[in-house]
This record gives sequence, C-alpha cells and structure tokens, in this order.
Amino acid sequence: MRLISFTVEGYKNLTAAVSLGPLGGINALHGANNVGKSNLIAAIDLFFGLLAIGGRVSKDQFAALDANEAVPGHPFAEIFTVLSPAAIRLQAELSLPEQELRDANIEPECPTDPVAISMELSPVASGAQLRVTQFRLGKVDMAIETSGPVGFAEALRAFIAGTFFLQTEQSFRPFALLDPYRPGPDGAAEPGLVSRRVRDELFDARQSLDRQRRARWTLFVRLMRELEPELGPGEFDTAFDRSTGRADLVYDTGTTTMSVDRLGTGVQRLVALLGSLVLVRATLVGFAEPELGLTPSLQQRFLRAAGTLLATPGGPTQLFFTTHSPLLGAGEAAFAMERRDGIPHLEPRAWEGGGLLPPLPDLPAAGSGGPSPADLDALIGLVDQLAEIEPRELVAAAQTAQVPGAEAAPPPAAAPSPEPPAGAPPWKWQPKR
Repeated sequence: MRLISFTVEGYKNLTAAVSLGPLGGINALHGANNVGKSNLIAAIDLFFGLLAIGGRVSKDQFAALDANEAVPGHPFAEIFTVLSPAAIRLQAELSLPEQELRDANIEPECPTDPVAISMELSPVASGAQLRVTQFRLGKVDMAIETSGPVGFAEALRAFIAGTFFLQTEQSFRPFALLDPYRPGPDGAAEPGLVSRRVRDELFDARQSLDRQRRARWTLFVRLMRELEPELGPGEFDTAFDRSTGRADLVYDTGTTTMSVDRLGTGVQRLVALLGSLVLVRATLVGFAEPELGLTPSLQQRFLRAAGTLLATPGGPTQLFFTTHSPLLGAGEAAFAMERRDGIPHLEPRAWEGGGLLPPLPDLPAAGSGGPSPADLDALIGLVDQLAEIEPRELVAAAQTAQVPGAEAAPPPAAAPSPEPPAGAPPWKWQPKR
C-alpha cells in the first residue's frame, strides 16, 4: 500500500486546504519554522487513526466520539483551529494492488487501485463527530451508492486501517509517527542517544527464533555498513550484561568491541534513526528532521540506507519527514511549504542547489572487510622503497615511462651547492648514498 496524495484542511494551523502529492518513496517537506510541516505529517497519522474508528463507509453514518475516544496523540482540545473551530477535512488517495488483498485472504470485488477516502471530523460540545464523505473504489463511490459491494468496502476500510487482523499478531498501525530518541517504557535515561527501546528490540530480533524478526536484525546490519567509512571495517552486534540485566548494541572491529555509546554523536543518531526504521511495523512512516547531528556525508548515507530499506520486502513502503537540510530537501519527492498572507501553501519543489555534493562512492563488497594485512605490508614496503630513491631519479623514471621503448636516461649531474647566506645554519640536508 502506498499513499498517492493527501489533503488536509482545518487541522491545527492548517486553516486552508493543503495538498501533498504526487508522492514518492522518500518524501521531504522543507520550509521555515511554524509553517505547518510537522502538522501536515501528523494529519496523515490522524487520518489513519480515524479510519480505524468504526467500520461504515456510508456518508449517512456518523460516529460520535467523546474525549476518551480521540486518536492517541490527537486530543480534541488541541487539533481543532483555536480561533474559529471548524471541521477537519482529510482526504487520501491510495494505491492498493489487488494481490496485496489476496495475500490477506480478501478477494477483490471491484477495482481498488486507486482508492480515494475522505472524512470529516467536526467539533461538538462533548467531543467530536466523524463522518465518511467519500469512499471511492475505482469509479464507484461507496459513500453514495446504496447497492454494490458494501461488505467488501467495509472490509477494505478495516484492512487499510490495520484493524482487519485485530487482536492477532499481524495487527499493526499502517502509519507511524516515529521518535527515534524516545525512551523505553521505564523512561530510564541512557548515557548515549540510542534509546533503551531500540537496544532491547534489536537484541530481541537478533536472538529471535522467528525468521521475520531475525530478518529485521539482518537488515539493520546491512544498513549499518553505511558507517564503515566513518568507523572502519567492522560489524554491529548485540551484547548482554548479566550484572545489570540489560542488552546493549556494540561495534566489533575484529580486534576491539565498543559500546554504541562510545561512538560519535552523529553516528549514534544515525544508528538510532535507522534502527527505529528497521523495527517499525508500519507501512508508512513519518518523522522530523533526520539531519540533526549529521554531517552532509552522513545525510547522504542516510538517504542511501533509506532507499535500501524501502526496496526490502516486509519493511516500510514510504517515508515522510520534515527537514531544514538543503541536501535532504533536494530529492525527487521534495515539497516546499510556506505561508502567504497567513495561509499555508505547498508545492512540489526541491531545495534549489541542495543536490550539489558529489555522489558517495560505492561501498566495498560485503565481507571484504577492507584491505588485508598482506596488502598493507606491501604498501608500507613500497613507501619505504620510494623513500630510498633520490627525487631526480624519480623524475627521470617518470619521464622515461611516458615514452614507450625509451631507455632510462642517466641522472643529471648534481649542480654545485651555493654558498649559504650569512647567518644561515651551518648544516644542510645530504641525500642518502
């Protein structure tokens, strides 16, 4: 499942309709502070949360919600426009291939690619009221039609919302707002930037008997190879300290093993971010400003790792993030957001001049581990040999090498050394004979 486009109106400071699309795999929103970038991504989370409330697809069906039934993270007192509370209108167009439904044992009864869903959340005295205003499958709008595959449409709503497999191991939220640095349930502070939650879940995935969970660990190790140019040859692994009862994440170079807390700040941030993306079960993922603490080269590595993540089956299919980085805002699916006369405006536009850095070199083949000790010894030996040769002999050899078949010319006679000026030190450099 992929999001083709998204439109929101009335959510927090998004007082006018703002449309996001056409969307790609990696979607970046750039612009000044307080223009509504984060609110736009949060509105996508609200859409999928509301889709999971109720199961009707007819516009004549209303769902009355009190304060306790608000979508987590979106309390009614905070999401409506403050000055003049009005209805929040949300519309999403999704691509949902039929084979994806069949894999979930849902037989398509009409075209599902694309699916267009619109909802309206209105404030009332005791909470809010939710109504589906459009549920279009192909060319048929099930919010208007009184006949047709209504049962299939309602099953489709549950599938998109992630409630079709409710109370089973396959149940998951289709959209996740990610905070890579959020602490675990105990709220314990960590010495570094990688949260206890990420460490524990990566350790569990590494040790799990479930192949899908172990695959997440394998993918994490694969993505972390992007850090070899920063850390040197090595591999991430997990460890467990029995004295503290805590799992840890370590980097093993083959000769030394160090905790992730001993790595640089930028490296820790990238570990936390990519580790969270590997562990999340959502299909669509949103987060804020991944460039924090990352150098331009690490930002490039993040983009390359994100592309690998999206191309791996079983992981997220789309990423949405806000950014103040020209580099991250220069992708093909970049959107510029600004306010004009107090009204938010959004347009597909990459950050001008943001993609001027040269591309990263390809990573060495997996398992190569960098140069061997024998290669290093040979290189050191070559340097020692060159150090024994006088500079004029090197120049003569280089000139001969440029003319095929030419014999090496004898080195030119050394010119007499000039007398040192007055006050110069009595010593001078003598070439080795």
